Amino acid sequence: MASRLNISARFHRESPQHDVMDFYAAADLYVSPSREDSFGLPVLEAMACGLPIITSIFAGVAELITNGVDGFVLRDPNDLQALAQLLERLYADESLRKRIAEGAILTAKHWTWDRNAIEIWELLKCAIEKKMAATNSVR
Repeated sequence: MASRLNISARFHRESPQHDVMDFYAAADLYVSPSREDSFGLPVLEAMACGLPIITSIFAGVAELITNGVDGFVLRDPNDLQALAQLLERLYADESLRKRIAEGAILTAKHWTWDRNAIEIWELLKCAIEKKMAATNSVR
């Protein structure tokens, strides 16, 4: 595809690796305009590494992002013009990139595995309580 698009000179493919930290460290921003994604852990990883991110409303992680504060959320991942404009804006504005990166780090700090476990546990307890209440009301 890179040859067909005549961008081979600007395209470099890396093989998959277990430790992705080098990739995040080499990046200036992280773009993942998902059409469908239950959460999007790489987006949150990139935020934790201090990268400005762009994702879409179809990524579950979008619920954690305040658009324009700690990342950017595209309403339509197929809107290539909107994505290109956002990329140009981020490229041209170093202070914007820095502000978004700082916000991303702060947001990512709040979304830990411990917090996730606690919230899932609370969700399960709530589901059990509802099921028990429904069962008791049938008796």
